[in-house]
Parts: sequence; C-alpha cells; structure tokens
Amino acid sequence: MAGYSLSLIKQVNQTAFTPFTRLAMKAIEHDVSIVEIAEHLEVSRTAVYAWFLGKYEPSDDKFNKLEKYLERM
Repeated sequence: MAGYSLSLIKQVNQTAFTPFTRLAMKAIEHDVSIVEIAEHLEVSRTAVYAWFLGKYEPSDDKFNKLEKYLERM
C-alpha cells in the first residue's frame, strides 16, 4: 500500500467527498505513494497529506496535473 497507514486511509475515507478526495482514494487504490505524487507535482509531502485530508485544496493546475497522472494508472 505504498506506505499508507490504515489510519490515513480511514481519515481519507471519513473526509468530506470532494473531487480531490476522489483522487486521493484513487491514489491509495492504485498504490501511488505520497512521495511520488509530491515529486510529480513539485510540492511537499505535507501539502499532499493536507489535500488528502481536506485541509487545503490544490490549485486547479495541480489538481488537473494529478488527475491526468492518475488516469494513466
């Protein structure tokens, strides 16, 4: 599971459903790590965790880039 803890998975599943949490669930399902996402989007791992948990939303550019990246999975 790409290093995803059960705690994080549970938190993501309990976060209000948004387009980004949908992508977070897809990343978890396809075993795409936080590190891989952060490197691909050129952001910090902390930013990705915050997005996954609904604390912040990524810019439209980052969202679209991640959506396209995960579509290839």
